[in-house]
Amino acid sequence: MPAYLVRYTTSKGRVRKERMYAPDVAYLQGMLQRKQCWPLSIKVEESRHRSYKTKLKAADLISILDQIQIQLEVNINIDDAFRNLVDEFPRGKPRFVVSHISDQINSSGRVAEACGQFPRIFPDYIQQMVAVGESTGRLAQAFRRLVEYFQNADQLKATIVSACMYPAMIVMAMIAFIFVIFGFTVPQLMKVYLELEIVLPRATMIVLAISNFVKGNIIVLGILTAVSPFFLTMAFRSKLVRPMIDWFLAKAAIIGPITRDVCIARFATNMGALYESEIPIVQGLAICSRIAGNAVYNRGLAMVREAVEQGKTIAEGLKEAKIFPTMVVLTIRIGEENGKLDDSLRKLSDYHSRKAREKIERTLKLFEPCMLIGLVITVGILAYALLSPMMLMLEALSK
Repeated sequence: MPAYLVRYTTSKGRVRKERMYAPDVAYLQGMLQRKQCWPLSIKVEESRHRSYKTKLKAADLISILDQIQIQLEVNINIDDAFRNLVDEFPRGKPRFVVSHISDQINSSGRVAEACGQFPRIFPDYIQQMVAVGESTGRLAQAFRRLVEYFQNADQLKATIVSACMYPAMIVMAMIAFIFVIFGFTVPQLMKVYLELEIVLPRATMIVLAISNFVKGNIIVLGILTAVSPFFLTMAFRSKLVRPMIDWFLAKAAIIGPITRDVCIARFATNMGALYESEIPIVQGLAICSRIAGNAVYNRGLAMVREAVEQGKTIAEGLKEAKIFPTMVVLTIRIGEENGKLDDSLRKLSDYHSRKAREKIERTLKLFEPCMLIGLVITVGILAYALLSPMMLMLEALSK
């Protein structure tokens, strides 16, 4: 419903200003008369298309969408559904997002436009799904598909983060160990050897050179270690470096199969949701070619879109692009022939999401003992290099 800026007189003669929502001016005047108020001026509030850079945690977003979907399924209006959620979040970003979407829905009456205020929460393809559900009268189904989509994405992300936590802690411990050994322990021990004029073996000389380099540049090395995550993030966002990183991730021996399963799962999940929302296949493929998560697979899906535009099926386009395994192409072909493409995509999404999680967990479980072995070897080499001069000295004394 449109919003009006109303200036009116109350029954006690007081003049007030208020924003009010009504289908038209006549209805608004009737509302004021029933309250025994007399309008002085009524102006239509101009709609302001603002864009916020707010982001929400996955749990908060899923909670909002889930509660909206439940209210829609029991026939509560979409504007009332969002208005009811405002009191559920006492403070913070969720309340900010819900309240602004509620105000925009009351002003324009369009849910997709209201969600468009937060492009970092609701990208273009999510807005299109909401718009199609709104136009076809199946808004509850659209929100249910969004809940499933964000839940699958959050589960895969949580698996990756939890699996990477322990190896990251080991890597940090190894870096701290190297800094302590080469920056403080080795120089003190070498000072004793040099005072005793002990002839140092070659291994010890190499350790001494590394120690002198670390000690002389310890501040610079510490700063580089601290800012390396920032530079890594910038590299992933760079349009020049990101394609090279994606090519390596797609072709590497161990990481490649994991990347492929993740991209297949994302493609099947997104394409299935867009197809169920009755978005045209060509448009859905165009969206998937931007959000596959890897530049190699993005280019492949763009080739599939061009093939579909030429009158070919999705399976034929995937076969020509050669980006997905034969089983994926066969499953999609059967779904297209039977008219059950959404079921085929859903099964592919579930299967490859599960396979991606299993491969990530298996790879990291193998990576952990490799890191421990590397740590043991490093400690052994250091012990040999640092203790061999002492052994030579004891041997000389015994003679």
